[in-house]
Amino acid sequence: MEEIRVRSLENLLSKLEHNLVCDSDLVNERHLMIRLIEWFNFPSPPKQGDVLNLILRLSKVILVKFLSDLVHYHFD
Repeated sequence: MEEIRVRSLENLLSKLEHNLVCDSDLVNERHLMIRLIEWFNFPSPPKQGDVLNLILRLSKVILVKFLSDLVHYHFD
């Protein structure tokens, strides 16, 4: 199972690196963020730095979208 998770992560990171998928596409996949956080539920999870960097990268996209929506919101 661990090997499958690692290969999936590497595949996803490669697609991001080669612009075959963009961050905003991944942010819309809610299950992805859950799975990335669950990565740390396994004993001695590999590639922790890569997973944390991906979570940070996607979190920044979410924050930018939230702030953009907030700027366009009209408070009464």
